[in-house]
Amino acid sequence: MRGWSDRVSSFRPASWVLARVISGRATRPGHTSHGRGLHHFFVGMCERMSYACAFARSRAVLSFARNAFRGLTLVAVSVSTVASQIPGDPDPQVLSSCLTDSLEVRLESRLEDGPRQLLGGFEPIARRSDGRLFVRFFEGPAVVRWFDPSTGASGDIGREGQGPGEYLWPAAILIDETERATRIIDSRQRRLVSFDWDGEWLGQSTLPVAPFIRGVWPLAGGHLLVNGRTSTPDWVGHNILQVHEGEVVATFDTSHGLFRADWAAAGQRRALVLSDDPAALDFLVGHRREYRIDRFRQSGGPVETFVREADWFRPWTRYGLPDPDWVPPPFLVDLVEVEGGLIAAVVNRPRANWREGVEFSDDGSKRIADHARTYEAIIEVIDLENSCVRAEGRAPLHIDATLRDGTLAGLRLDDIGRPSLEFWSIRLLPRGG
Repeated sequence: MRGWSDRVSSFRPASWVLARVISGRATRPGHTSHGRGLHHFFVGMCERMSYACAFARSRAVLSFARNAFRGLTLVAVSVSTVASQIPGDPDPQVLSSCLTDSLEVRLESRLEDGPRQLLGGFEPIARRSDGRLFVRFFEGPAVVRWFDPSTGASGDIGREGQGPGEYLWPAAILIDETERATRIIDSRQRRLVSFDWDGEWLGQSTLPVAPFIRGVWPLAGGHLLVNGRTSTPDWVGHNILQVHEGEVVATFDTSHGLFRADWAAAGQRRALVLSDDPAALDFLVGHRREYRIDRFRQSGGPVETFVREADWFRPWTRYGLPDPDWVPPPFLVDLVEVEGGLIAAVVNRPRANWREGVEFSDDGSKRIADHARTYEAIIEVIDLENSCVRAEGRAPLHIDATLRDGTLAGLRLDDIGRPSLEFWSIRLLPRGG
């Protein structure tokens, strides 16, 4: 569902341009305007919807933006000064299929007849150990909602705004079980807002980075790993950074082997922290449009790159719903940790009968109306030490996000269009188990 065309990869996407123009914001992120709601809508949907953003990046729309808003310095801002050619791994390791184990993929629980806002999509999402769920809907105000599945109770945590304890664009929700705190990362204001277990405001701090959606991972000692945009130059540095007490203490960019990506694709990177010790950081980065995993270590050394060459993961060669040959592209959703030092890659791929979830119009345009009927999730358990896929399984719906404990979350519609939120668990079994 999410992702953009790779055309014109060294420029700002036209979808970003239009969102900034419509919202009246011709300056860097964080600038306040009266068009905040429209900006939220366009940028939020463009961080999530491949078909809308691919269309927005077509030459016609880009030309329209240039001609209609010639006086604004928004179009085609080159990022070539930020990212150099990728050194990467000169010899990436190809992940083969050894399939020595089985994978159990099971429906764990379901939030029946969920809030109607689910129809507009959701991200980010988090869950406490007591089962309380926190989610931000893209439909309606930019407010994080909480749900208690055991009692049916629900409410808001914090509120939209620029005052103390308020936020404008929740990019991540972090649950701190030790401190019994919920932390909301506000990308627009570069703000980390903390609440206690009962939802009362504790305080806030400023981040040196504007994180992407689901682009923050907690480390030990109060450190954070952030996939985001840096302010120099001109908010177009798309790096992964280690942050502590409001300062960037380490940067992972293309000169360190980070895969070069445009503004859109950079926002879809997903990390998995294997060691959260800030002095011995070890983490993986998965890339949405390529079945590619890079491994970084704080101790240095070459970046390890792993690629999966699967027939069902086609390269992104067609973009945009107006294309008559368009098919829903597969994409990497996330990486999760599995027992025994293994990881799992969660990939959404189109079903054989994907047309059942897509609406076709007479003018040739298409709209994905039901992602659960368009996509299915493929989960592959990977042994990086031996460069092979140990097990594979399937969840019969589009997976939207994962929780910190490795649970998969996806939206499903019933026969009359009522949404429910499903949670799926995975468990590795010995072959034949």
